[in-house]
Amino acid sequence: MNQLGFPQGDPGQPFRKIALVNGSLGGTGINSPGQKGFTFDIRRYHNIDLWLFKIRYKTYTVSSARMYLTPSFGNSNTIFDAWFLGQSSRSKTATTPSSTSGYDVAPGGYFNTQGVLQKEGDGTIVSKLGINGGGIRFQANFYSVLPLHSFINTKSALAFTGSNQNLSENISTRNLVCTNETPFDSYFGSFYSNREHVELWQDAINWVTEEIGDNPQFPPANYSNVYPISGLDQFCTTATYSIPNLPSGATVTWTVNPLGSVSLSPSGNSVILSISSYNYTALTLTASISTSSCGTMPVNKQVIVGNPFYPYGELMVYGETNAQLSGLYNYNIPPYPGAISYHWEVFGGTGNPATIFQNGGNSANIMFNSVGYYGVLVEVTTPCGSIWLDPQQLDVYVSNNYLYKYYPNPANNELIIEYIPQDTTSSSTEYSTAKASLTNLPPRVIKLLNEKGETLRSSIPQSEESKTVLDIRAIPSGTYFLHITEGKETIKKQIIIQH
Repeated sequence: MNQLGFPQGDPGQPFRKIALVNGSLGGTGINSPGQKGFTFDIRRYHNIDLWLFKIRYKTYTVSSARMYLTPSFGNSNTIFDAWFLGQSSRSKTATTPSSTSGYDVAPGGYFNTQGVLQKEGDGTIVSKLGINGGGIRFQANFYSVLPLHSFINTKSALAFTGSNQNLSENISTRNLVCTNETPFDSYFGSFYSNREHVELWQDAINWVTEEIGDNPQFPPANYSNVYPISGLDQFCTTATYSIPNLPSGATVTWTVNPLGSVSLSPSGNSVILSISSYNYTALTLTASISTSSCGTMPVNKQVIVGNPFYPYGELMVYGETNAQLSGLYNYNIPPYPGAISYHWEVFGGTGNPATIFQNGGNSANIMFNSVGYYGVLVEVTTPCGSIWLDPQQLDVYVSNNYLYKYYPNPANNELIIEYIPQDTTSSSTEYSTAKASLTNLPPRVIKLLNEKGETLRSSIPQSEESKTVLDIRAIPSGTYFLHITEGKETIKKQIIIQH
């Protein structure tokens, strides 16, 4: 078309030239360079009539051929090889220029050429006297068929005239009409999807319908990648945003959605946003870039204003509410918008009620050191300062129902599991009596498992053994699970190993 010319229409009423592109505008290729497309064999075929029986069978292969997709970016590979019985084999090698991907793997509308060949030729029986002739017969067979290949690549469909000859270039970041890299007045395609050659899909139909209705449409483009808005992702009082490197003669109109949360003070390619109310807002800042030749190009940026406040029931702390003494439990909260860091605290009780292993993020491991009622709370730091998520506090009751103590946790070289009296706060006489009863303990099985449920360490203590020591020096650092089975009941605890 570039050589023959495009239809121009009547004098004074020129045609509007538009293109629908089935290939990806964003550089998504099809298959892999050098991949085999199919294997084609011809085998000797016999058809023998023995009175009541008809015997048909294939014998030996007399010819075979293979087809491969083209290489990419200066590489070479065989694209065809074949041999015929009694003759030397033949092959064809292709080399692709270093600046581009191969033609049949580049982004484009695809077609099942290999499948058509297989459908038409697979199983066909021929002879030297024709398909229905007699004499020696042969049967054709296709297998290892790759169904698709790029048929009309994206740049060819757009009659691309730019200097970059890479057929896999990402051209979704610019308007080729504005850059004079296509003779079309507009075009439409998907950013990252390749479609069947001449396929129509709903978005394309809608686009063409607008064009037919005399409502010219602009080509789709990821303008935000070309003209990104520069500025903070979150601010507390005021912030400045701008778009550098605008096209010559371009103007910018700034808007925000929703309205009312901030005021705008625009000045050319920049704008100052000032908070109107101290309620949290997540807004979309839009810069509409207008040019005389390319129309309006919208560019968006998501901005958070202030610290969000969540009522009770939203953005809650999650974790165990009925904890066991000395047990290690994980508590977490959904990601807080704009959070820089999280700080976890346990309130209630006296002294040191809990040991907190801060994970630095929106979760923490907590081990409770005494029985009682506690509150697990988190403080979030954002660019607007710190905020305690008071309504999100999680109430936890810590009890000592089990007669087992396991320590240290986190553990390093060894993990100790000890069967102890249930009430260690009673008088010394009562404690001694309870201690003496530990000489005849019930049967129990102790296991240490990984996250896959595989047993790494196990022990079956004797009835007089109140303490079990597991050697964990060879176990890698990580999270594991301690199972103590006594009769039909199994106590399960999370163990951290840190070397």
